[in-house]
Amino acid sequence: MNLFSIGINRTASVVGVLGLSAIAFMGSVESAKAVDIGKGSDYLHTPAGFSFFEFPGIGRVDFVGLPVGIGNTDTIIERQADCIFVNGSCTIPIELTLLSMKSVNPVDVGGSLFDVFVGLTPNTNSTGTMTINHEFPDNDTPAPEGTFTSDFTVFFDAVFQPINNGQQFTVSDSATLINSGSFWSHEPPPGAVLVRGIVGDQAANCHDPISPLCARGNLRDFFPVRTSHGKPGGDHTTDIATVPEPTTMLGLGIGLGFSTFLRKKYSRQGKKQAVS
Repeated sequence: MNLFSIGINRTASVVGVLGLSAIAFMGSVESAKAVDIGKGSDYLHTPAGFSFFEFPGIGRVDFVGLPVGIGNTDTIIERQADCIFVNGSCTIPIELTLLSMKSVNPVDVGGSLFDVFVGLTPNTNSTGTMTINHEFPDNDTPAPEGTFTSDFTVFFDAVFQPINNGQQFTVSDSATLINSGSFWSHEPPPGAVLVRGIVGDQAANCHDPISPLCARGNLRDFFPVRTSHGKPGGDHTTDIATVPEPTTMLGLGIGLGFSTFLRKKYSRQGKKQAVS
């Protein structure tokens, strides 16, 4: 059951790009001229085996992503400003606009078993900041061009749904999660979900209608490698969202049309998920 879905349905494009190369070929961490990064959204997936939260009086609950429709996307982070590098670094505002997870296993609460579904608290913004560092030469492959750190305060609802006996209840809480360092690349990895749009489109992660390497101008794109946002008693680890099989973008019109739909959807719902 998907309790926290914004009902996204879009044709995704998948590009066959070069596999992740060894970082060694880049030599020393010599800062090349940094190409700035345009604002956009990161479409992410929560793999099993890494994410958990300690609920007071209940204990540890392990979570996995509950996809909502664009490939296996269950998490979306908006980068809400262009990253203009100054001395190889920039800091921008971010917001977690989608979170959809479920417990890996049923949870015992007072002798009854519950499935747990987690989503963002409606009408409350989960915001933070991201600092991006450009440390490696641009390479036109998914190999990293730098590192980034980030943090945000997440306001979430955990719905405990009884499997057999017991009554459904909700735990609402917040947590400040910190990523102390991950890699990023201008180019998408193989199989990545690509949401295409024009430069400046907040909903897009690939700001070019046709290029397999995405944006090639003065503002490039941003694709994070596996990232862990954690705190004592909790962790949320994500990878780039992927699709099961390659599909083809049916033209810029579809991409722009979906971006318009998504912006309207966010506007109507305050950028929060609707419980279905």
